Amino acid sequence: MITHVSPLGSMDMLSQLEVDMLKRTASSDLYQLFRNCSLAVLNSGSLTDNSKELLSRF
Repeated sequence: MITHVSPLGSMDMLSQLEVDMLKRTASSDLYQLFRNCSLAVLNSGSLTDNSKELLSRF
């Protein structure tokens, strides 16, 4: 299943349905890949490679 969540403007809050859909996909291997890529982007330019420190900031 492909899930797209694209809230705009005042609709930038997720509905309960959207949250549930994200939670269901959070158990997949694809989610782990997405999570790792997201953390890499958030960590770009940082001087640390400590994942616990990174997660505490975000």
